Amino acid sequence: MYIKLFEDFDGVQDLRPVGYNRKATTGMNWIRQEKRLAIYVRDALKCVYCQDDVYQMHDKGISLTLDHVRPHIHSIRAGETADNTEKNLVTCCSTCNSVRQDLDIDKFIAKFAEKTGADPKEIRTRID
Repeated sequence: MYIKLFEDFDGVQDLRPVGYNRKATTGMNWIRQEKRLAIYVRDALKCVYCQDDVYQMHDKGISLTLDHVRPHIHSIRAGETADNTEKNLVTCCSTCNSVRQDLDIDKFIAKFAEKTGADPKEIRTRID
């Protein structure tokens, strides 16, 4: 497979396969629906961070998403392939996912716990 070097908007260099189609890897298309559903079920249809369930999210107009425990950009910067395995994916509400962005998981958990009073060890247990 040939690799082409692209420069991202923020100047971070990014390796993508030749013929990379951003549209095919955005939205919900980057993961098989069966795998997405299996992760949602594994996490009891709850955000691993705030613990809102799918019904609470629906009432708030928030969607259920998947969050990468180790964000893609961290893998790319380390010269590794992005990890879309079940081990690196957790159920997350769109609010927590947007707030986290590409923060290191432990830094995010600490900030989240500080703001919400949640137990950081309990959050970490839900992720591991």
